[in-house]
Amino acid sequence: ANLKSQAMAYRHPEVGVTSNGVQARCYFDRASADMSETSEEMEYRAQVLADAANLKSQAMAYRHPEVGVTSNGLSSRNYFTRNVYDDKIHSEPALLKSEDD
Repeated sequence: ANLKSQAMAYRHPEVGVTSNGVQARCYFDRASADMSETSEEMEYRAQVLADAANLKSQAMAYRHPEVGVTSNGLSSRNYFTRNVYDDKIHSEPALLKSEDD
């Protein structure tokens, strides 16, 4: 039992930590907070969001370079079931018979 409790404490160290004194304060809806943004703040926010979106797309392109590569010219051919192959097999024995005659 002691070994099991020590292993549990090692694997999950957060289990033994509890506190009743956790408090939080919301600074966004307090009475002294500014309720409106200035036009400069809105422009700055838009610029920051545009920069973040650009950075995200560049990071995605760096992480997955294969995503941007697409081709519509992909084709394949099955060489095992094509008609020419079947005709050649069936016509060869007939040619061999005619040569033997």
